[in-house]
Amino acid sequence: MAGDGWRASRTLWALIGAISLLSLAIWSATGVGLKAGDLLVILGVVVSLLAISAFYSQRRPDERLARLTRAMAELLLLIFMIGSLSYSGTSLAMPLRDEWFQAMDVALGFDWRFWLSVLDAHPSVHEVLVLAYHSMLPQTALLPIVLAAIGAYRHLDRFLLSYALAAIVTVAIATLLPALSPVVHLGITPADIVKTLVVKRSDGTYLFALIPGDRQIAWPKLRALVGVNKLQLPSPELALEATGYERGTITRSSTVKRKSPSQASPRI
Repeated sequence: MAGDGWRASRTLWALIGAISLLSLAIWSATGVGLKAGDLLVILGVVVSLLAISAFYSQRRPDERLARLTRAMAELLLLIFMIGSLSYSGTSLAMPLRDEWFQAMDVALGFDWRFWLSVLDAHPSVHEVLVLAYHSMLPQTALLPIVLAAIGAYRHLDRFLLSYALAAIVTVAIATLLPALSPVVHLGITPADIVKTLVVKRSDGTYLFALIPGDRQIAWPKLRALVGVNKLQLPSPELALEATGYERGTITRSSTVKRKSPSQASPRI
């Protein structure tokens, strides 16, 4: 069965070889790409893993360990070479295509400004998405371990091959159709984001101040507008008690839920 595994991975190694040759070619032509020291370290680790795989395949047969170490060698080499190819591809300096992607977003009905306002109003959603994004690499490393441990070798080979193909397509798009970001393209700045601050009056009641993301509260103006002599930011504990939200996560929706008075900057 170990021999079947090696035959099943021929396509994968062909892709790894093609990626490596292309990355090295761009590196040689542009000088942008791998550092020799990093390459030697990665190759040393990969060769060591393959040697361990061969040991558990031939000398002390243990298919799980043999397939696991080979898979980790393949995955490590894939991640490193794909990353190098992506970095080298930037040296081609293809024209930016932000307007193309923006046109696609519009055609799909996706509005970046609205999406940013949603994240601003629901910071917990943003936190979950950030966590999900940063969990991709650990998930990628963990999956081969799980598949090898349960003996799902065919699924393991399919996963590695699918990962390689998806990475190649992603790098090709990023290289040939580069873009900065929708935030930059649309000219969205901190001033376009609304900050919501809870303010305590001297009588112990609260109000909400809505200000642009790039501004601070003008206390004299706010006191004159509200008609009081004293206003202050409450402690984090009092802000939580008054709004139900931790400081830093208070949103415009809080003003509606708590039915508290609010004052907005003329710029909003």
